[in-house]
Amino acid sequence: MKNERAKEISMARILTQEEHQKIKAEQAMKGVVDIRRNLKSQLETSNSANKVSLSKIETVTSRRKHDKESRLATVLAGREDRPAYGKAKRQKYNPNASTTNKDKKKNQPFFMIKHKVSKKQSGRSYAQKKKALSESLKKQIKGYKH
Repeated sequence: MKNERAKEISMARILTQEEHQKIKAEQAMKGVVDIRRNLKSQLETSNSANKVSLSKIETVTSRRKHDKESRLATVLAGREDRPAYGKAKRQKYNPNASTTNKDKKKNQPFFMIKHKVSKKQSGRSYAQKKKALSESLKKQIKGYKH
């Protein structure tokens, strides 16, 4: 009824600027949700009688299958048959012998030797790089003709 009356008024006469502003404000208010209202009650009333409300279907909290002790027991039972993870330690011929420098380097903290490793990865020393640069410059000068 309200919609029909609004159609009649809009067809019968020309609307003023104030009326247009009121219409725009009313349409903007339709999109805004009032946070003070209880939205659950609106959702439940909008559903028809044969539909189940969404709040009854969804569960907010998850339920644990069993308590901590039984979960720990299942984890430990699964660990019994599998082999231990990790790389096996190198076996020495003589277990009483001391470690080699190679073995000591493996146990050294990486941050202590990080700089050294990055320099080694370049492959050439400063002298080798300098020599290669001078050789390439000499070749450029020989090949350069006026």
